Amino acid sequence: MVLSSTGEGDLVRMFAHAVPVDGGPSRRLPYGWAGEVAVGPDGGVLLSSYFWTEPARWKRYRGGTASQLWLDRDGSGAFRRVFADLSSSLAFPVWTTGVDGRQRIAFCSDHEGRGQLYSAVVGRRAPTTSRLACRTDSDFYVRHASGDGRQVVYCAGGDVYLLESLDDGVEPRRVDLRIGGARPLLRPHRVKATSRLGTISPDRTGRASAIESRGTVSWVSHRGGPARTLATGSAVRRRLPVVLDDTRVAWVTDVDGDDALEVLDLDSPDAAPQTLVAAGRIGRVVEMAASPDGRRIALSTHDGRILTCTVPAADVTHAVAPKEIDSITGDMSGLVFSPDSRWLVWSASGPGPWEDPGPRPLRQINIADLDRGRVIAVTSLRFTDTNPVFTLDGKYLAFLSIRSLDPVYDSFSFDLSFPAGCRPHLVALAADIPSPFDPIVGGRPLEPPEPEQAAQEAVAEAVPAEAGEAGAPKPDTARTRPAAPKTVVDVDGLEHRIVPVPVEAGRYSSLAAAKHGLVWLREPLRGELGDNRATVTAEPERARVEHFDLRTSKLSTVVATADRVEITGDGNWLLVVDQDRLSVVPSDKAAPKEGDSADVVRVDLDRLRVEVDPPVEWRQ
Repeated sequence: MVLSSTGEGDLVRMFAHAVPVDGGPSRRLPYGWAGEVAVGPDGGVLLSSYFWTEPARWKRYRGGTASQLWLDRDGSGAFRRVFADLSSSLAFPVWTTGVDGRQRIAFCSDHEGRGQLYSAVVGRRAPTTSRLACRTDSDFYVRHASGDGRQVVYCAGGDVYLLESLDDGVEPRRVDLRIGGARPLLRPHRVKATSRLGTISPDRTGRASAIESRGTVSWVSHRGGPARTLATGSAVRRRLPVVLDDTRVAWVTDVDGDDALEVLDLDSPDAAPQTLVAAGRIGRVVEMAASPDGRRIALSTHDGRILTCTVPAADVTHAVAPKEIDSITGDMSGLVFSPDSRWLVWSASGPGPWEDPGPRPLRQINIADLDRGRVIAVTSLRFTDTNPVFTLDGKYLAFLSIRSLDPVYDSFSFDLSFPAGCRPHLVALAADIPSPFDPIVGGRPLEPPEPEQAAQEAVAEAVPAEAGEAGAPKPDTARTRPAAPKTVVDVDGLEHRIVPVPVEAGRYSSLAAAKHGLVWLREPLRGELGDNRATVTAEPERARVEHFDLRTSKLSTVVATADRVEITGDGNWLLVVDQDRLSVVPSDKAAPKEGDSADVVRVDLDRLRVEVDPPVEWRQ
């Protein structure tokens, strides 16, 4: 007997078929729709009507699609509903003959709260609920009951149990199952990191990156050199690595069960990771970002909080306490620090801790002054504003916003839609900073000024840490960098200073601040079925990396195809992931298509090998 919906117009139309063992044509049995069927020794039939899902998955369901039991006691074809007063799903019917010769039917139900196996004697009269006997007392839902006419097997809590019969006094016993074989897939083995490439966090200059793959964090130099494993082991899940001041790497770990933060000094080859924030203090970390000076880490958690923690300049001698910056009932993402590490910006889905998070998918941009602990709303909750970034000079804040309402007529029906409503936007943070797109009296110079001039002007305002001052960073002449430009935010009229970047509306993602301007991924408009492609075997159109020059308002394509993109801290280099390849290219000009040149580096990811122990990894 086979239950199948083959040849029917819908999957719910399942019928019972008698299939000859010699391979002849099957015959549909006159039972109507059926989910499962149990046959008695004298031709009787017990069937359950089709149900969408079993009780263990849809616990305590009492709706109209609950599975019912129908009984034909003698095989005459006359079915009668049994146990109609039970509103729960009655699933997995079984028909057995006991040692005493009496016939019993059984099924799984959760009408008493938890799914158990129930049985009743089949006699001259149809069985009733008052004569039901519970045959199990499991702490887990009893599932997939099946019988051979005498014995009944079922599973509960991942174990298989056997009832020798449904007679009174028979207790179920656990079946000790041992699966033999060599089990080659369970042996520890080494895999390529490209099979599951996680977070990629480059350093400031693009010399190397911290890469996570399957819970292992590695330090990979981009041009030559070996790959160094920073933390490995399948028993622990490490994720979201970030680079701190090019000398240390931090990541999230669940080594103690709950999420915690660890920091590792790259200059000490034999150093062990140090706990920066202990487990249980930060909840489940969704996103993490490091400040440009390496002294702060910002966290976005699963419960709608923004936390920051201070990273000691020297070794971490004790765990630090995180500081809460903001909390809402929604979620927050897109954490980015300003160049001077004082301001933190993010995208939020709701206004406050005790208010509704607002209609989805609306999001707003918020910015926090970390020195004063003040949170400022850059945009109101009217559009979908995401992916905020500071420009390298710290004067502007850029973000992606879906607010371009230019409808397109549908090709098949008289209707309008908005397939491409996203566009990058820019806001001047200080009130005296003009928009880079406004006309200038006297015209613009033929050679546009360098945005990095702001960094040079900020050098005179920067106050270096005194030598020997407590908490001052260690001098490192090899990593000397110019002072970061100072970011000034004038709250009054902040939202009114928002202007769109003069590019065509489309689908954008991965916005980042780059040399002389901004970079982003432009996503093509793809069909869901692929019928719009040139041929059946043609590859779908890919996303491309574009650069917008804020000095000249010129848009150029940097990389023709890409899956995702990361940018170095100085904004000069892009890390482009294209399928299983990783390349380092300049951020402000088109990269050569082929070959390895001074401007393009193909990172050899084959140096990365991750040791995987599958049974241990499954417990991460």
